[in-house]
Amino acid sequence: MFRKILFLSIGILSFSISPILAQEKSVFDQPTIEICNQVIINIFNDIDSKKGEYQDLINFDRSALSKNKYGIYSLYYHYEDNDDMRYVAPYEFGVAILGMEEQYEYEDRQGIIYLAFPLLDIKIAAFQTKTLRTGQYDIKKAIQKYGAALWELQQDFIPLELSLKAAKDTFLSNEPIDFTVKLTNKTNRRMKVKDLGANTVSFKINDQYWISDEDQHKTDNKIMLKPQESITKRFTGATNRYAQEIDILATYDMTFKGINPTGRLKLHVISP
Repeated sequence: MFRKILFLSIGILSFSISPILAQEKSVFDQPTIEICNQVIINIFNDIDSKKGEYQDLINFDRSALSKNKYGIYSLYYHYEDNDDMRYVAPYEFGVAILGMEEQYEYEDRQGIIYLAFPLLDIKIAAFQTKTLRTGQYDIKKAIQKYGAALWELQQDFIPLELSLKAAKDTFLSNEPIDFTVKLTNKTNRRMKVKDLGANTVSFKINDQYWISDEDQHKTDNKIMLKPQESITKRFTGATNRYAQEIDILATYDMTFKGINPTGRLKLHVISP
């Protein structure tokens, strides 16, 4: 049986944060339940919008939705084409959000994946069978896309906050992108951290690795941050020559339970 554990963490996991949470959290408190339900509903709506593209989804509707003991939606869909003269194995998939230690009721199915959120102590469990048909809806892409909401929630419970800010939100094509990265100690105790630099902050633009001009200036400095204190650094680099929307993801090289602090910045690139 194929199993895969996916951790939504980006960057080098090399330096652990001392074991202190920014704040305590109960598994499946009401705010988390609401976000979990929105994740499942978004996945449902995405599948529903593509029913016309895939024969296997012809019977997909709200009957695929149910709620678990926490009041969180889950998905299960089963389809058999009895009109096909060939034997085609039943098509099915499922998606559920569970506690990290909980067993998924369909874990014996083919193609199991788990998307883990250690700081929330929860995971998305899912499976999707493959049939002989060419072209199938990719449930994993939907889970990764809409499960990002739980990744963002998880950031609230990391002791360090990484944030990005630019002086403007629109740049010309080929104009250097200039922005500031800020690292904040959210706890009520002093924390030793790595200084911001080319070897402690990595970037992606629209899921492609991006090299800043500061990559020639690496630092091994350590800094003691007071409670609620911040450090900042300016980063500059080339933008794309084409007009587009860009999403900058910054990842700081320090981890808590294997999770890195991250920050995002959305900008516009326009033609001159």
